[in-house]
Formats: sequence, C-alpha cells, structure tokens
Amino acid sequence: MERRDFPILGRKVFFVNPPLSISTYVFEALKEDQFEAYCIDNYKVTKSLLKNYPDSICFIFIDDQLTLREWYNFIKSFEYDEELKSIFLGVISSRIRSTDRDKFLLELKLPGGFVMLGGPVAGVYNTIKGILTVNGAKGRRKYLRYNCSESKNISGYITRNMKIYPFRTNIISTAGVVCVFDAETSALIKKGSVIQNLFLNINRKTVNFSGMVYDIKPAKKGVYVIILFTKETENSSKITVLNFIYENLKDKMDIDIYRAAGDTTNYAADNFESKAAAAAHIDQFDSPEANEILQNIGDLEEVS
Repeated sequence: MERRDFPILGRKVFFVNPPLSISTYVFEALKEDQFEAYCIDNYKVTKSLLKNYPDSICFIFIDDQLTLREWYNFIKSFEYDEELKSIFLGVISSRIRSTDRDKFLLELKLPGGFVMLGGPVAGVYNTIKGILTVNGAKGRRKYLRYNCSESKNISGYITRNMKIYPFRTNIISTAGVVCVFDAETSALIKKGSVIQNLFLNINRKTVNFSGMVYDIKPAKKGVYVIILFTKETENSSKITVLNFIYENLKDKMDIDIYRAAGDTTNYAADNFESKAAAAAHIDQFDSPEANEILQNIGDLEEVS
C-alpha cells in the first residue's frame, strides 16, 4: 500500500462487482463510519466512470464476470491510461490460489492491497477500513457532508414565542448544518447562542435538533448561519441525517453510473498488454502540453 497527500474532502470509494458480504455488511459499516462508498455492479462502466474521479479508491472483486487473466489485464490497463493511473486500486477475492495472488501483487500496482475473504466479515471490514485510512479516504474531514441547497426533500425552521421561522438548508452533515435565514429571522440569531427548537423536515419526517450558532456570515438575501449540533441532539436524529446524505449521494452517483459508457475492450486477447502499451505511447502526444507545442509550431510556420 502507498500513501499520498490527502485531499481535503477525502476520496470516493468504489467496489466493482462486490459480493453480498461487501454490498451489505461492509457497506453499512462504511456508512456508519462516514466513508463515501459506492457499488459498481457492471465492470464495463468502471473505467469510464472513474475518469471523473481520478483520486478515488477502487476495490475490484475478481471471482466472477471475468477470468483471472482478464481481470489481470483489466487492472493492468489502468497503468497505461493517463486518466486512470492515479486511481488507488485494490483487489478482493475469496478463492484465488496463492500463486495467482502473488502474481497480482508482484506485477500490478495495487496501493489498495489485496483483501482475502473467507474469515469473519468484521475482520474483512477492519482490513478495508485500515487501507482506506492509510490512503486518505476521509481526507481532513470527519463527517460526510451534502450540498442540499437544490433539494426539495429537506427544509428547516425554528420556533420562538409560538411562531415558526423557516430557513433554507445549504449544507448538512451529522455534525451540523449551514442554513440561510432571511433578514427578519436573522435578528433572532446570535453567534454563540444555543437553539433548542431547531427542526428539519427530511423526506417528510420532522426531526428535532439542538444546535449552537457557530458563525454568521452575510448572504445575498439574509445571512448564512453555521449551526453545530450539540450533545443534546439524539442519535436517532443524526442517523436520519446520515441516511439522507447517503441516499442522495448514491442517487447522484447512480445517474453517473447509468450514463457511463460501456467498455468494449477484449481483455482476453493474447497480445493485450502490448496493444495497451502501444496505445499509451500514442496517447502521450495527445495532451494539452503537446497540443500547445504543435500550435506554436503552426504559428511559426504561418509567420514564415
């Protein structure tokens, strides 16, 4: 495994062709620990999708869909693609022979390691969690956050003296919420104050929170208010928020997966590796830097 600079907001984590133990228990544990994880059932959209997330971590389950040789070539092809070579790849298997496993480990770049299934699933999760931690999956954050400014499934309000004062939600996490209060309501809010009657309507469910006003900043219409949930907020309320975040992140990613182009490469071809290397050699000239040089040459020719 290798460690690189951690991105501030962490890395997306993908599981390609995951078995049931991963897609159920491990995914639930990842959610509880607030890793941003997704499932890709069809390997054919993997490369197209990951080009949108070049600093992500991707675990590939190699026991079906393709032969070991095809999976080997599939993973090897990442090394020849400038848009994919930065992906943190890992492999998962439950039945690979030790000799084949060694071939994968010695000949492929696998910063995500090689995870063997078969033991207690909790142990498998701890192994995966360790790999994610070493490779900066959470970055510098502790909590998953979601920009909900365009969502119609969340809104909020506070109550004062039997009156309801609504606000718009902007960003939410299980640690707190960034919201927008209008000018009238903002007069009721002071930095450092505690709001006991803070309510969020999430998917038609009203949830009560206690929050401390951490900061107030001017907005185009009203003010941004950063509210941190206090210890008095019930855990069930935070679980509702976490489920909302995960569901919406998954829905957005599902759209990207649906739109991703399918891979038509024949990974069983005898000369696959030489073809991939040759293609990489050609593609290296198709870059902004090369195009700029060629453009400069063209300009010089026009002048002469």
